[in-house]
Amino acid sequence: AWPNISPADRELTLTLEPAAPINGRIVTHTGVPLPDAAVAVANRTTTTTAEGRFEIDGLGEGEVVIEADHPEYQSERISLSLSAGKKHDIQLVLKQGGTIVGTVTDGEIPISGAKIAAMNANDPQDHRETISDAKGRFRIAGLSDGEWRLMAASGDQSDTDALYQRAMVETRHETVVDFVFGQT
Repeated sequence: AWPNISPADRELTLTLEPAAPINGRIVTHTGVPLPDAAVAVANRTTTTTAEGRFEIDGLGEGEVVIEADHPEYQSERISLSLSAGKKHDIQLVLKQGGTIVGTVTDGEIPISGAKIAAMNANDPQDHRETISDAKGRFRIAGLSDGEWRLMAASGDQSDTDALYQRAMVETRHETVVDFVFGQT
């Protein structure tokens, strides 16, 4: 909260704590810089440059979780202890993942704009969403190996009328999952 300052007050002393900035780089599993990766720390977010670099300023001292996401790669999270006044340089490596592709239809008619959500069965914080295109097709990449739970909801249906499926994902492989509404 801001202090109340009356006109009679002539002096105000503010004490600023030194920041703990983070400079970093996001690369692929082969060491190639990864542009357009989203990086989140505390309540701050940024996107990597063409060289895979990012900078986040204004962080205070203490433990933070840094998360890097890119639609084509597996997300990465690390914890880092920040020290006031010290610059922190890090590098995160994003691994290639598996991909789920498929279609959403009503019988044989493609459904455009259907919401498809995928959640890692072993890590509920690891989830992705996408929307089907004009031909009812969707693609979700950068998924870790293992079982994924999928949900598809067409634009005119609520989540309670959604379709659910499970899929096994493997790195560098495509798994096909089709959702067909209107079947009994």
